[in-house]
Amino acid sequence: MIVQILISGFTQHRGYAHGWFKLRELLLNEGFSSGVDQRVWLETWQVNTKRLADSIQILTGLYGNVRVGIYGYSYGGGFGSLRLLRQLAKKNVQVEKVVLADPVFRPAWLPRPMPSPLSLLPFDIQPKIRLPKNIGDLVHFYQNVNVPQSPYLITNAVSGNVEHRELHVPHQMVDEHPDVHRAVLKCANELRELDRAPSALKIFRAA
Repeated sequence: MIVQILISGFTQHRGYAHGWFKLRELLLNEGFSSGVDQRVWLETWQVNTKRLADSIQILTGLYGNVRVGIYGYSYGGGFGSLRLLRQLAKKNVQVEKVVLADPVFRPAWLPRPMPSPLSLLPFDIQPKIRLPKNIGDLVHFYQNVNVPQSPYLITNAVSGNVEHRELHVPHQMVDEHPDVHRAVLKCANELRELDRAPSALKIFRAA
């Protein structure tokens, strides 16, 4: 089973016409939601990540191995995705593909829905984000056009490939950027190929 989780940004919400909603539709159009085998979830940055991680654990118990991709923009990257990754790490769940699109840091103690003043600080003095060790491959998009912007990511715990890609557009346009959408679709396709490989191996052994 494959579960692709999109986590949107601060001013976005589920069902509203924005880049992450469009990206979800692109994934659906490419056949990444097909009943039991593949799921595509669109969540807000304020999603209860503990319950979301519990849901992944339930699916694992029902269906066996679950391959997970997490794709976050803005607060959906620097807050929602990060919290979900940490919750999944507690459950020993590996997340094979992660795309963070200009992730914005937000401390857990800050009342919601207040925006984080820390995200408006100059890049050099922003708090750094330490990524957990349950990430396979990471693609990180960042921009230096305006604020808010992605802080420095500490990626030494990431087990697979790490790519940092600069975009020359303001933060508010990152979720619509075609390079970001292509990167997520590429990760989704790679997850699908990985998921197909064990099935082919079983068929070969049975023959």
